[in-house]
Amino acid sequence: MGALALETSAEGSLINSKTQQSFKLKNGMTLGRSKTATISFESSKVSRIHLTIFLDEEGNVSIEDSSTNGTYLDGKKISGKVAVTKNSTIKLGDEQFNLVIAHSTKANSKEKSPEKSRPLKLLKNFTESYDDYPAASTFKRFVSVGIDNVILNILFKIPIVLLPKLKFPDLQTAIALICSCILITVSYYYFSFNKSGQTIGKRAMKLKVITTDGSKKFSILKIFSRELLKAFLGFVSIFTINFTKKKLAVHDMGAKTRVIDVSGR
Repeated sequence: MGALALETSAEGSLINSKTQQSFKLKNGMTLGRSKTATISFESSKVSRIHLTIFLDEEGNVSIEDSSTNGTYLDGKKISGKVAVTKNSTIKLGDEQFNLVIAHSTKANSKEKSPEKSRPLKLLKNFTESYDDYPAASTFKRFVSVGIDNVILNILFKIPIVLLPKLKFPDLQTAIALICSCILITVSYYYFSFNKSGQTIGKRAMKLKVITTDGSKKFSILKIFSRELLKAFLGFVSIFTINFTKKKLAVHDMGAKTRVIDVSGR
């Protein structure tokens, strides 16, 4: 009869190094200054939602930093989402936690060879709650749109320079130029919003665009309608946030989006 072996089912806990308070690991649990965080504490060095912990069906654990001042795993600053394969220490601001990947045991009379490590499977549909983030101010929105307009105007120079060289008739050149500018604009916002909710201008002003209709991605139609309304109404649309209860611009109401200030992260 072989030696006694163990079947493991991954569980774990997060233990505050100072208070020794223990929290059972759960998929999507968050740490930060926000009252909506799973583990909330007051510290100027900690962002509203500083860190998110992911736990998949097989017990694999990963952490994702979304802070301003950074998160340290075993003394090393991490970037983005990182897999955790052993007991580790996590430090955020002045707070430190021990991440313990424990295992429940079940006796098995047969000796088992070590299983090959499986690729980490992460929950992709988890989204952070932005309910307690303030609405973006008119000033910040003006500046962010101005920055994006400068970038777009630079990108527009590409078809403006290239199309006349193709020697199309004037009407075809004009139509191609308009279509190119629309394509550039929609692409710029589509990829920016779906990647992080931030264009270059929004990132510079620490703003973020989120949806308010429950959709997880910004569709091309949503982007097109939002930017068409904004282009048609100009800065007047942004100015309307001063007259709406939820501080929404007209193009936000039409596209069901909201711009929030994440500078307190």
